[in-house]
Amino acid sequence: MFCTDGSPHYTGVMNEEKTIEVMKKLGLLSDETERLGGPRNKADWKDGDKFYSGKHKKHLRRGSFDWVNTTRLDDLWSPEVDYFLERVGGWAKLPTQIKSSPNFLKQVREDFSKTSSCLLDNCSPETLKAFLLKNLVEPNKNIQCVVTESSSRRIFIFPACDHPAVKLMEAGYEPSLSGAASGSRKILFVKNETTAEEGLRLRIACNNGVRAFLGLTADQHGRTKKSYIVAKLQQDGVLQMVEKSFAKVYSY
Repeated sequence: MFCTDGSPHYTGVMNEEKTIEVMKKLGLLSDETERLGGPRNKADWKDGDKFYSGKHKKHLRRGSFDWVNTTRLDDLWSPEVDYFLERVGGWAKLPTQIKSSPNFLKQVREDFSKTSSCLLDNCSPETLKAFLLKNLVEPNKNIQCVVTESSSRRIFIFPACDHPAVKLMEAGYEPSLSGAASGSRKILFVKNETTAEEGLRLRIACNNGVRAFLGLTADQHGRTKKSYIVAKLQQDGVLQMVEKSFAKVYSY
């Protein structure tokens, strides 16, 4: 979806509507274009039998976006996660004065950091490949990816199945994680003696922060927020990715 880089949802929707408007003016979409969106749709809009997913960046040389941000960890799940959630459940029952103290919150963050690191350490190449197939390859195989760079007023369009990482896996390259950061690892693709990197990164995070794990965060209506452990497939090097995907470029 558009809003995958931490921007407020309404900003993502505005960017999406602007992109559709621009593509119509360029003759790339018809007036029959239909907005989709929502958690059940990977595509943001459709035009006839073509489906599109939009990403909006000010500068493609900077920053990143997420291909997926999911609570469905599946095979990534490990016993350490269950153990962490069990402890958090107990901590959430403590008096607010205790669980909201800076030292206590620091301890919880360190605990979550160790849990995230352990989860990534235990991620085998087979598990990683299954995750990529389920979250990058299969749901996007019939989708056109539209990346807008507002600073240069350019739109890059390419079939998501042409992502260089997808092509590498089709050619027999096996994915593996690299690095030692607690909640983030680079994804490398290896075949024989050749290693390739296509800007993908697997991250483990809590979507509303550790305070929400402890019942210390409320939404704008005063309702207590919950926090969930999420896996994010992050795309760095966006400009290089669209170039390697042989995206068609349109100025507006």
